[in-house]
Formats: sequence, structure tokens, C-alpha cells
Amino acid sequence: MKHKFILIFHLILVASGFIPQVSAQDIKPTLVHPLTGKLALTLATVDRVTKPWPDSLWKYHPGDNPEWADPGYDDTDWESVNTLLYQNALPESGWEGIGWFRLHFTVWDEQIKNMPLALYVAYQAGASEIYLDGKLLYSIGKVGTRKEEEKPYWERNPQVIMFSGKTDHVIAVRYSNFSSYQSTPVQGFRLIVTRLNESIRSRVTMVRQGTTLQMVWTAIPVFLMLQHLLLFFFYPRARENLYFALLTGSFGVFFFLFFQFVILAISATQLLFLLRLLIGVYVLMS
Repeated sequence: MKHKFILIFHLILVASGFIPQVSAQDIKPTLVHPLTGKLALTLATVDRVTKPWPDSLWKYHPGDNPEWADPGYDDTDWESVNTLLYQNALPESGWEGIGWFRLHFTVWDEQIKNMPLALYVAYQAGASEIYLDGKLLYSIGKVGTRKEEEKPYWERNPQVIMFSGKTDHVIAVRYSNFSSYQSTPVQGFRLIVTRLNESIRSRVTMVRQGTTLQMVWTAIPVFLMLQHLLLFFFYPRARENLYFALLTGSFGVFFFLFFQFVILAISATQLLFLLRLLIGVYVLMS
């Protein structure tokens, strides 16, 4: 049952676009600098909105040390990990609820130097502090060293990021997840850098279209439910109207919760709660 739940959770994230599926073959020839081996951020990679940076190039160390935000810190001995932190593939060095992630990359494309870009949090189960070259850019939620201190949050709107004229950069992420640790199959985060205008437009379109679909697909079953409840009220012997009303009402709840999940969930705890409701409604309908 646990494996089925994890699979359903992951499939919904993929279907909703939170966790894009990209093969390493498709990424490396374009995104990795052929001479330095570092991640190369270019205009071409920025335009690939649905294809994030390779997760394997992130460095990870468990624990908490403010010195790890320093771009000059030597992290060559750190473990290379997937930042999503799948429950069945956690770092070998351990995950105890808090740790640091670092990503080295080069910006040699003059077209994007000092160009406003979007830092998009495609997924986040806990809380994070994002540093660029040692300077704190954003605090998303409140990072804590224990569950009582932590306030998880998933910022769904794109944030502005700019890279200075220098070539080499380091993004460091101080990340904690005590709130949904061991209860969510995907415990980490994913960052994407893309064009600012396109990212804003995409988010606005998603909310607008999602809200419209939510209203339509919720209203139709609810209308049918009310219609058949009235029929049952006037003709109580025709119990099939009551059963049909319950069925269409369940469909209405299902569609409402699904679009709520896609559009407005702001933490892994909310995702988990909504997913359980969806499963409950599905069981009721079947």
C-alpha cells in the first residue's frame, strides 16, 4: 500500500508539471561546459522552461554551518545528490532533517549577464534559504534545526534573480524538512532558472485556466447532484436519484480538490492532505 501511495503521489506531481522527467542524455550535451565540466547557464538553457538543471551536479552535506554559503568553500568531498530527496533514494551521507546543497555553474553567455531572470521553485517540501555567491536572496518558509522551529512553505510564484558580470557562480541552499519527513515520498526541492516574463505569464495562465476548469468541472456535477436531490425529495421511492446525486456530488468534490491541489497547494503537508482526500473521494466513487 505504501509503494502504491508513493507512486500515486509521484505521478500526480509529474502530471501537474512539478517534477519534469528529463533524461541525462537529453541534458548534458547542452548544459554542461565542455572544458570545465561545470553547469553552463546560457540563453538556450534558460529557454528550456520544462527541463531543469541536472540534479546530479548538486553537492550535499548534512548538518548546518553558515560557512557553507561561502562561494569559495571547498565542497569537492561533498556527495552528489538528487535535490528532490526521494524517500527510497536518500543521500548516503544521511538525511536528518537539515542540510546544505551547493551548485557551481558558469555564465559565459553575455546575453544573460545582468539580465533579470526567474528563479522558479518547481517543488519544495520543506523550507529553504537560497544564497547566490554568499548573499542571501530568498527565505522560503523558515528553516529550522528542529520541527518546532521550522515553517515549511512552497513559493509557487517566480522570483527575480540576476547574475553579475563575472563568469563563475555558486548557488547554496540551506534546506530543512522536519515537518513532512518520512511522511512524504518526495522530501526535497527543485529549482529552475528561466526567462522572467515567460515564467510570470506561465504562472498567471496556469492559475487563470486552472480556476476556470475548477469552476466548470465542479459546477456541472454539483448541478446534477442538486437536480437529482430535488427529484428524490419529490419522489422518495425512486432511490436511484439519491444514489446518482451522491455519485455526481463525489465527482464534484474530486474535481474541486484536484484543481485545488494543482493551483494553490503551498506545502507538502497540504499536498499530502489533499491527496488523501482525493483517494478518499475516489474510493467513495468506486
